[in-house]
Amino acid sequence: MLSRIACRATLRSAQRFSTAKPPATANARTFATKLPTRPRPRPRLPPPSSRAGRRHGSTVEGAKILFKRHPISMTVVSAIILFGFGVLLYAPYVYHYYIVGAFHNFPEPVAKKLRRALYYSQENSLDPKLAIKYYRETLAAADEEGMDPFSDEVLGVKFQLASFFEKLQNHQRAIDILEIVRRDCLRWFDEFGDKHWNDGKRTRVLGKTIGISVKLGDLYSNPYIKDTEKAEEKLVWAVETVLREKMRREKEGVKEGEGDWITDQEMGASMEGKFYSIRLGCFPTSSFRIGYMERKAQR
Repeated sequence: MLSRIACRATLRSAQRFSTAKPPATANARTFATKLPTRPRPRPRLPPPSSRAGRRHGSTVEGAKILFKRHPISMTVVSAIILFGFGVLLYAPYVYHYYIVGAFHNFPEPVAKKLRRALYYSQENSLDPKLAIKYYRETLAAADEEGMDPFSDEVLGVKFQLASFFEKLQNHQRAIDILEIVRRDCLRWFDEFGDKHWNDGKRTRVLGKTIGISVKLGDLYSNPYIKDTEKAEEKLVWAVETVLREKMRREKEGVKEGEGDWITDQEMGASMEGKFYSIRLGCFPTSSFRIGYMERKAQR
């Protein structure tokens, strides 16, 4: 009997324990069993080459669709894009060969001033005061850098300044500049010309002086100046100097390194100005005019 009663009590207590609820303060997750879960398989991505090919294909297909729907607009847009790429590719070439390359014979301090002078000499950004200022600073910088005052570069800057004054209708200032340059060239020719036979400098400076004289003859015959005597003086001196140098070469021969001299055709072309045509209009051709001046020089 006692054993039966004990068994019944044990069963009742076990049933009560199994049906008992957890306390309210306990977390329900502590009583739940966790089952192991399998990791989800990651989707396999295509290789980069295939993805790039798909993007390229989609871009090409999209472009074809746009061309079919909007042929005119897409043509204009494509032309603008191609033009932009062309400008981007051509801009460095232009800058290197036409902006930087044009001043490669000048030291950078001189080239910097000269670029500004030329910039303010243009019609779109014309400023005479600043242009003249930078031209003078260019010549001062060239002197500081030790450039040859009779080099093509320095003489070219002076010629450009005279041309700028002529552009401003200030012919007298242009004449003054060219007269100073001509006088300096003649002084150098008289003092150092015989020492520069073989390097070509004598020929170059004498040729520049003749060109300056021809330009002065043109400026003196300008309607704003009308000084025919000085115009004739400069032009006759130019022709006589050309012929005198030509006859010296024919008599003594051309020295080594002396360089070529002005031909009759080149001199005749330079003498086709308005003033010279009026004063020697009796000569129908430039060659006949040169022949006349040659006979005059021989006398």
